[in-house]
Amino acid sequence: MKLFYSFVFENGDKLKPQHISLYMFMLNQNNRNNWVEWFKMPLDLAMAGSCIGSKKTYYKCLDDLQDLNLITYKKGVNEWKAPIVRIEVIKCTSTIPQSEPLPIPQGTTQPIPLPIPQGTQSIYNLKPITINLKQVTEICDLFAFTEMSNFVSYKLVFEFIEMLEHSEKINQFTEYFEGYKIWRQKTEPRYRHSLEKFLGTIENRFVDGKWNDAKYLLELPPKPEKKIINPAHYNKYEVYVFKCKNFSTEPPISETEWRLAQPE
Repeated sequence: MKLFYSFVFENGDKLKPQHISLYMFMLNQNNRNNWVEWFKMPLDLAMAGSCIGSKKTYYKCLDDLQDLNLITYKKGVNEWKAPIVRIEVIKCTSTIPQSEPLPIPQGTTQPIPLPIPQGTQSIYNLKPITINLKQVTEICDLFAFTEMSNFVSYKLVFEFIEMLEHSEKINQFTEYFEGYKIWRQKTEPRYRHSLEKFLGTIENRFVDGKWNDAKYLLELPPKPEKKIINPAHYNKYEVYVFKCKNFSTEPPISETEWRLAQPE
């Protein structure tokens, strides 16, 4: 490419825009054919690719490029066969004129930042709000729609989660929502809430939605009570292990299991 444009600057009086356009198209064709020595170049394709509208101009450009030893082409055996072309190696020792170097910019002083007015909060002190996309997806799955199928509803759910995080009610929603999913599964479809009733209204910051009801906590299974281990059993476990190893065929259970099995 550099040699070609060196050739252009050296032979500017012999080349016109259509010569350069046709030569660039030939390079593209040869590239598409993995740089084979000879490649086909149909007439209609070459004229369209080089933006040449006249056959007379096209054939004259071919002859001129061959006379300048830039290409070699052979005509087709008949009017239905495309000619074949070979890109010749350019022998040119001249160089392209270099443009003047740009001046080095002088150092500039940084502007002094404006003071933050009193009574306002800097944006650098604001805590970033991270939307819990998992909860957004769970709500969409519960009401059977996706972002692609119903973008309006998806956007409403996104604003709902964002509002709860701003108002610090997201933990309350997470707890209620687990019970709500169980309640909705047990309830007949005609009594189930719509998405709008479940979320509430943005004017009331979504606190008027059906999700905001502590009764759904009753649907959750009771949490297992943690058994307190009596410290008085610590030394007795060693005696239990000794008896199992010497007087029993069954291996001893773990210390934690043994302590939990002991009466209070």
